Amino acid sequence: MSIPALSSDDVSAILTNWLNAEKRTLQEHQLIVLKDAFKQCPLPLFLKISYDETRLWRSYSTPSETCLETTIRKAIDKLFERVEIRHGEVLVRRALGYLTAGKVLVWWM
Repeated sequence: MSIPALSSDDVSAILTNWLNAEKRTLQEHQLIVLKDAFKQCPLPLFLKISYDETRLWRSYSTPSETCLETTIRKAIDKLFERVEIRHGEVLVRRALGYLTAGKVLVWWM
């Protein structure tokens, strides 16, 4: 069973609700970047990850600072990269390793 793609109207409604809940707006060109990225990968998880990335943007962000990935994998890799820069590569890799190992141990029990 696959997850159905969201319609354009659904995407607009979801984005409007998320932005209103945070009392935020996106510049028109930023909203276009988000919607264009979503067209490349029309899955709900990708929309959420991409929206969370836009939360780092400011109204004065340049176009080079307002770009998004086009797949879930690339978006997650970018997120991990940013976390590694902020908290250190060793810490992040080991923490993710422990989470993965813990998941395996729970599965075997």
